[in-house]
Formats: sequence, C-alpha cells, structure tokens
Amino acid sequence: MAYKQYNCPNTVVLAKVLHSQRLAEKVLQPWIVISQDGIILSAHCSCIAGLGESCTHVAATLFMLEANTRLKESKTVTGVSSYWTKPSKI
Repeated sequence: MAYKQYNCPNTVVLAKVLHSQRLAEKVLQPWIVISQDGIILSAHCSCIAGLGESCTHVAATLFMLEANTRLKESKTVTGVSSYWTKPSKI
C-alpha cells in the first residue's frame, strides 16, 4: 500500500510480510519512504533486525516493488488479445 500526501514529493510504502520460518507469529510491517526520483530516504520494520533499519523484510518489499514495476512496463501473454482465436484469412 502506498501513500502520497498532497504537496509532498515523497511516497510512503507500507507492507505486510510473513515470517520466513515462524508462520504462526504476528505479521511484520515494514515501511519505506521513497523520493520522487526513487531514492530510499528511510526504511523500518517491526522485527528485531528492523530496529537497525535494515532487514530482509524491507528488502523483500523493495524486491516486490521492483517486480511490480517491471511487470507493469512489460506485456504478458494474458495482456494481449489471443491470436489463435482470430479467424484465418482463407
């Protein structure tokens, strides 16, 4: 989930991430502040390592953002009309 406040050039991205090995634990909540030109200004997570502002949960959120951006810019097989259902020119 991303928030952009009016008159503010920065965007705040909030995420919910599961623990990698303790699935019964509470969901972690990393957040990232990103400037307009893509520079990471700040990041934090609710896990123990997140207190140092660098953990794998923040990295996972950044990887997800990159994957979504790349997917938006490219066309997938389901994103174009199906060529096999068009009538042939016989």
